[in-house]
Amino acid sequence: MILSGFIERRSADKHQAESQQCGAAADEIRSGLKYLEPPIRADDSFERVKPRIEKSEEYLAVGTDVLRRSAFDKVIRRLKEKDEDAEKDRNKRRERISVDRGLHRERDRRDGLYLELEAMSQNSPPSSL
Repeated sequence: MILSGFIERRSADKHQAESQQCGAAADEIRSGLKYLEPPIRADDSFERVKPRIEKSEEYLAVGTDVLRRSAFDKVIRRLKEKDEDAEKDRNKRRERISVDRGLHRERDRRDGLYLELEAMSQNSPPSSL
């Protein structure tokens, strides 16, 4: 009983260590992909990028193509999210600028009207009481 529990625990520990190594290797390949020159674009495919990375230590450290492709897919997903966020920010900026322009125009109209009224009051004769 005790021996079988020890063997199961040792097997689980070994499996966990292997998983951690695979995770670390996947992190390394993602980092390598992230800083690749020229940079990877969101519309790149794994097949297009593979020749540029297949001799790198990070690529070779990952044991299978499934894990390599998974790491690549994650980098691409993040690039697409980043592009979408940048587009949202641009749209917000455009919207804010257009609202600001409208406010400035309204303020300019009010200021212009105020200046006209002020000029008219200065040019008119004093009212008799």
